[in-house]
Amino acid sequence: MRRPIIFVVAAGAMAVCAAAGQPLTLREKIEQEYIDRPVMVEATKDRPALMAPEVDAAGAVDGVRHQATGFHTQNEENPWWQVDLGEQVAIGRIIVANRNSSEGNAKNLIILLSDDARNWRQVYQHGGTTFYGGKPGTEPLTVKLDGPKARYVRLSIPKGFLHLNEVEVYPIGSDLNVALSRPATQSSASQWSTQTVDPKKLRQAAGWSVQYDHRILDALKLARRTLEYVESSAKRPGLARRLDEMEKHHQAGKVPSDNAREFYLQLRWLRREIILSHPELDFASLLINKRPPTNYSHMCDQYLAQHNEPGPGLVRLDDWKSGQPKSVELLKDKLPEGCTLRPDLSFDGRRVVFAFNDCTIQDRRHRRFWLYELDLASGRARQITGTPADPLAGRDGRQTVLIEDWDPCYLPDGGIVFVSTRNQTYGRCHGSRYTPAYMVYRMTGSDAGTVRPLSFGEANEWDPAVLHDGRIIYTRWDYINRHDTVYQSLWTIRPDGTRTQHFFGNSTRNPCMIAEAHAVPGSDKVVATAMAHHSYTTGSIILISADRGEDGTDSIERVTPETAFPETEGYPAGTYANPWPINEQLFLAAWQPNRMAHQGQVQEREAYGIYLVDTLGGRELIYRDDDISCWSPIPLRPRAVPPVLPSHVAQNEMAKDATGVLFIQNVNLTRVAGLQPGSVKSIRVNEIFGQPARSKRQASAAQNEIIKGTLGTARVADDGSVAVRIPAGVPLQLQALDANGMAVLTMRSVLYVQPGETLSCAGCHEPAGHSPTPALAPGVKVQELAGPPGPHYAGAFSFARTVQPVLDRNCIGCHGLDKLAGKVNLLGTRTLQPVMNVGDECSQAYASLVGRAGWVVLAQRNSETPISQPRDYFAHASKLAKFLMTDPAHSGRIDRDGLLRIANWLDLNAQYHGDYSHNRAEFLAPIAEAEHALRQHIAASFPQALPPPPAGPAVAAAPAPSLAAGPDKPAGATGKPPAKPADDPDLLTLLDGPTMAADKTKTGADSAVKTLLRSHKDLKKAELPRPAPATAAPTVTQAKVPEAPALPPPRTLGEKLARQPFEALVNRLEPAQSRILLAPLATQAGGWGQIDGGWKSTDDPGYRKMLELVGACIAQPKWQDVAGTCGHPQGCRCGCCWVREYNAEYRKQVTMQAKEK
Repeated sequence: MRRPIIFVVAAGAMAVCAAAGQPLTLREKIEQEYIDRPVMVEATKDRPALMAPEVDAAGAVDGVRHQATGFHTQNEENPWWQVDLGEQVAIGRIIVANRNSSEGNAKNLIILLSDDARNWRQVYQHGGTTFYGGKPGTEPLTVKLDGPKARYVRLSIPKGFLHLNEVEVYPIGSDLNVALSRPATQSSASQWSTQTVDPKKLRQAAGWSVQYDHRILDALKLARRTLEYVESSAKRPGLARRLDEMEKHHQAGKVPSDNAREFYLQLRWLRREIILSHPELDFASLLINKRPPTNYSHMCDQYLAQHNEPGPGLVRLDDWKSGQPKSVELLKDKLPEGCTLRPDLSFDGRRVVFAFNDCTIQDRRHRRFWLYELDLASGRARQITGTPADPLAGRDGRQTVLIEDWDPCYLPDGGIVFVSTRNQTYGRCHGSRYTPAYMVYRMTGSDAGTVRPLSFGEANEWDPAVLHDGRIIYTRWDYINRHDTVYQSLWTIRPDGTRTQHFFGNSTRNPCMIAEAHAVPGSDKVVATAMAHHSYTTGSIILISADRGEDGTDSIERVTPETAFPETEGYPAGTYANPWPINEQLFLAAWQPNRMAHQGQVQEREAYGIYLVDTLGGRELIYRDDDISCWSPIPLRPRAVPPVLPSHVAQNEMAKDATGVLFIQNVNLTRVAGLQPGSVKSIRVNEIFGQPARSKRQASAAQNEIIKGTLGTARVADDGSVAVRIPAGVPLQLQALDANGMAVLTMRSVLYVQPGETLSCAGCHEPAGHSPTPALAPGVKVQELAGPPGPHYAGAFSFARTVQPVLDRNCIGCHGLDKLAGKVNLLGTRTLQPVMNVGDECSQAYASLVGRAGWVVLAQRNSETPISQPRDYFAHASKLAKFLMTDPAHSGRIDRDGLLRIANWLDLNAQYHGDYSHNRAEFLAPIAEAEHALRQHIAASFPQALPPPPAGPAVAAAPAPSLAAGPDKPAGATGKPPAKPADDPDLLTLLDGPTMAADKTKTGADSAVKTLLRSHKDLKKAELPRPAPATAAPTVTQAKVPEAPALPPPRTLGEKLARQPFEALVNRLEPAQSRILLAPLATQAGGWGQIDGGWKSTDDPGYRKMLELVGACIAQPKWQDVAGTCGHPQGCRCGCCWVREYNAEYRKQVTMQAKEK
């Protein structure tokens, strides 16, 4: 017996509900969406973003002629646009305003008329000339007609893009534009389509009626595709019969225009029934999470508890495929009012692990997400982290971030992988906002006492999920000398933290960011969300086939092509989140219809509902709450357990001195041009130092520079291989060096190893298809790192410690002390002229070196090349290194160790400071009485007579620098400039570019005069401050300094040295590198051997005495860093001291609560 076709009439009911203020039923919401959202096209590999054709088409009847584009179709055969005038009109003229560019596309424009939108007759063909009207002062096309009657007007071209600004239709003898605000549609929308009118207002416009003909055709095609897809798994004869009947009914013309809407809705309901009958959707219940969107729309801040509001949390939807699913709140009366975030279901389907934030805590800063677990059978919820069993240990003892945990995921071995702020670092580009970084951690079982880090990145690593082979896939963000916005890609790691590998997108700029990756059942593809950096996790759903390539669009399929990739393609309306794959065609996800919130904006509280999305073009609403958003759909059923991967981590995994091995099979294997085989002689290993506090002091002329420190180098064998022992649990960067110790290729990311791990690489950015061996090749010897050039010290690279001694030894005689050759001052005194990004917190030497264009080539923030190329920046690209090695007047003057130090500095992007601290000691004034004692001792220690000076006036002594300078004021900041010295032609030739910062530094003689010390007799006339203790900054007396009498020329070498600037004598940060210690020390003892009759070894009593006096001069900051914070008891500068205080309070609370229980 044939089943009759039943039409559902719901418009009247929906109108009554809306008028009465009653909420719509789920069925009414579904039908409303069928009206608002068109049938989506079938997904392709890289289709541009689309919107409803009628939404774009409305831009040509909005009354605005002068705009970018009123509407824009795709590039296709016979593209068209049409408007419904509502009734037959005797048309007198049609005015067409072209777009404001590419106007020639419409030169073959055709105008057609129709009474029923099916049968068309042509009334005009443009002659091939270009017309305008889209810009002020230009004339549109005016087509005069003799009064043909029609209800519909269509514009078309034979082929290409159809894009116009405005279409106006006027009846005979009338100036009333009857097309204004009338319903319009078009053949297609494109990525250049724009929404000028709210779709809801389109429905409310007077006389508006949806054009259903093309919608019915699209819906029939979608239903037929859907049936074919479902029947590829299981036959559905009853559904097939009903679809056949509807197709025949439509083809026979038995659908009257006044019944088209109902026919269309009936067709959409049938299609819904077909897709929900798929065998892989045969589960009874669905887990979702109810919570409001975050209060701060940023990829990092969104996860912090302080930005999240309470909601019901975990909800079970029973009978989820019906039009009336039953919702059951699973956490009701089990936890305080709070916010639940990002749940995961155990493989057996019996437990749910999730993050929970107690919103009853009044101070929002003190709120945290902790991990909880819910047993679905018993309904018992228990806290996992943040308990007395949790050590709550911050990385390296830091306490700069409140520890929070989220993104939990069950592991095949029974453990839990999650994301945490236990690394205690911050992203560098957030200003002073409280925006901590976070890494991937794991625990054994659900025991918080076993928490340990898996990842050690420099920015953020999050969103872990398990792949079919047992590995963890996650999202990484790092921006080491690369753009800080567009590179957030997918990586993999084993559950023990070993074998970190790039999966996809590290060099792909679009999408901007990829997150929420999940393995697709029965497939080697991964589903993920293409999202923005400056928003929260929402965007377009994509499928990634990494076997097609680890970068580029060839590996991406757009599951939701109607949604643009956020940020890189705009900020679209209608975005998706939390995709859960059923198979390659079916996905559960959250979706919201509005314009997505940009950073600082807040999405509507009830924006998100739960949908079934498919690659056929379907978007079926499953559930929506009128009061709050719904997220994270997960089928409540068991899943296949991936294999358990054995651990490769050594037993001493927590040891501070634990190491691993890095093995590169052939450094000559690279995907970039310009690296000649055999040119790489060694590998430099740099440690990356994350920013420990929210507020920092700048470290470099490069903005937001990541601080690096060189651990050492390893030789490359003739076959290109190298194996070297490296520290475990440390973010590292590699640089390939040539014979001169200069980087020819630099890694712009990080690697890290677990204790006992051997990390193997095929090459340096090797071409695709080269797979590394998992272990060392036979016969390869593991090297120990050879230390970096210059002094070895804890922490990151410091210009003052490593480079300044080279300049003190070889350069300051001509560039700062006796003269200022080439107007280049290389003294270590604090600069008087601020330098870009680092201000005046650097030396005059650093300012001189980086302040000239081309001398030092920096990779500046967000101006870097997308991919590392040979010799693109740093030592090879800078003129300085080449000049020092090849200039006839300078080559050979600096020994190899000195050149390697300078090359090392340049290759670290010319970093100045080796820390982010607010308690730097480099430019503190020396302790006055100790400095006086040092200078007296210097004068007495080197009695060698100087040749008599030329006749001339005596030199006036300058005030003592220690009396006029303070912690924030450079010593010797007064004085008058002497005559200008002769210029050094070699250096002037080098400095052929414009300066980066105006150089108003005084001449070298002036600098020397300003820093001369008065004689012991004159010093006694001034009020000297008492020597400060070693742990406090000296108190500076600001008394007026008496006029200094003239000093006779120095008679001995000691007198001359004693009158030189303090910074030319003493290296505050690395006292053993002080010029006054190394210049008299024999070269055999590691000195410079520049003074005859000096010390033969560091055991010489004279050296030991001088070293003691040097150390006594050096003042220490009043406050010291404490657990990564500035430690200032009043007026915290780092923004994190409160964390230390609250941590102590929290630990007491947790302990007390445990005792009470």
